[in-house]
Amino acid sequence: MPIASGITLYIDNTPNRAKKFAVQALASVGFAGIRSDYATEKFLNETKTLFGVLDYCLMESSYIAGDKFTIADIASFPWVFQGADALDLDRVEWPHVKSWVEQIVQHPAVQKAL
Repeated sequence: MPIASGITLYIDNTPNRAKKFAVQALASVGFAGIRSDYATEKFLNETKTLFGVLDYCLMESSYIAGDKFTIADIASFPWVFQGADALDLDRVEWPHVKSWVEQIVQHPAVQKAL
């Protein structure tokens, strides 16, 4: 399987997987009654890994599915936009993700929603 196909398959499954880990990371960091350093570290690292995969994907295109704004961007934007802030992650570590977020925030439909 070519690398691009493998990455595409991984990205296809990333939003749901990433949402799961982002929610678990948020719960571990701020909303759980009991704090677990192990859980916090595990889910923060997984979230960082997923941001890395997204950054890699965005190296070659403006949006997740290519050069057009699609449902893939709409579904992924909230956990990247809010999750990074809630988890105190600096998107500077992932320059393509940072640019993507800045681009999405400027979209007229997103401006209405924000």
